[in-house]
Amino acid sequence: MNMSLFTFLKLCALLNLVSQSDTLKVGSWNFNSFGITKLSNDEARTTVVQVMRRYDVIFIQQIRDENQDVLQDLENRLNTRKIMVISFGTLLLVKDLVT
Repeated sequence: MNMSLFTFLKLCALLNLVSQSDTLKVGSWNFNSFGITKLSNDEARTTVVQVMRRYDVIFIQQIRDENQDVLQDLENRLNTRKIMVISFGTLLLVKDLVT
């Protein structure tokens, strides 16, 4: 993965925010072509959001979404619980800022 300096600095800033806690839960998930069709399935969408909420930082791969609709929908659902989401294309970093 080729990470730009700007992306690296954003990641460092996020990790600095979460470094104040005792633990940091990091995950990586390959969605295997998760797109608008799978997002429209209520059970799949609910499961995805529940799993993402378990982590402070999660890296997501293989979102198939030309218009960024899937990312936007996931961000909206996660933000309802005051979770910060930073999007780098098909990569999400998630941190619950509520302590």
